[in-house]
Amino acid sequence: MSRQILITGEHGYIAGRLADYLKAAQPDWSVQQISVRDDGWKELAFGGVDAIVHTAGIVHRKEGTVSKEEYQRVNVRLTAQLAAKAAKEGTGQFVFLSTMSVYGMEQGRIGAGTRPAPVTLYGRSKLAAEHRLKRLEEKSRMTVAVIRPPMVYGPGCPGNYARLSALARKLPAFPKTENKRSMIFIDTLCECIRQILLRNLSGTFLPQDPEYSNPSRMVREIAACHGRRCVLVPGMNGLLGLLAGQIGLFARLFGTLIYDQKSSVIPGVPYQIVSVRDAVERTELESRA
Repeated sequence: MSRQILITGEHGYIAGRLADYLKAAQPDWSVQQISVRDDGWKELAFGGVDAIVHTAGIVHRKEGTVSKEEYQRVNVRLTAQLAAKAAKEGTGQFVFLSTMSVYGMEQGRIGAGTRPAPVTLYGRSKLAAEHRLKRLEEKSRMTVAVIRPPMVYGPGCPGNYARLSALARKLPAFPKTENKRSMIFIDTLCECIRQILLRNLSGTFLPQDPEYSNPSRMVREIAACHGRRCVLVPGMNGLLGLLAGQIGLFARLFGTLIYDQKSSVIPGVPYQIVSVRDAVERTELESRA
């Protein structure tokens, strides 16, 4: 069935990968990226648009470099205005890319019953936008799907994965760790969104890869993709665990932060289509090409 999908964000990483993914997986769909950086989007007609996937927003900014007002303007008010226009003009579904940061945790296990308690301006703004969208859904015929992905990685993705990849291609050894991290490969996230669009699903979703990761596993597999062997040095879990409890950077690398796997299941939706090993290999090969 032909559908018209709008994706906000002309230059964003997730927006671009999602647009390419949907065009390949659903050639009968009309998929378009739009910019919401200025007010030009307000002149667009949303009549006939089946769904909007809102990926645009302020992300990956060091805390303190963006004001609270700017987060509110872009991540909260813009989201609410865009969704209100969509609902008024008959769009059937609004998919919102939120974040794991709404839980405010650097370590721990998150399940379906875990209450959000954001501690950063970014996390607070995303949760505030979620609340606005849910109130709008109650008053309109438009369904709202909120997606809270953990760390996203894939070819060309900015962030911690790129730094870890650079280390893996240089270091002869790396600490062997037993911590666990929830992550999601970009194609797995795109498939999750595709399935949500196909089924016009509503609700809050916590997608992730089918297996947990940790830095030592990622480093080993990245190194193998480049024909290198990285020795994993055991016996450092105690020190790394202590540092993870004291220093934010170490918590992001060596602490355990996971979604309970049960909370990531979407009944009848087999979106976890890529193993971590295959995801790392595809990421490294495409990034090297």
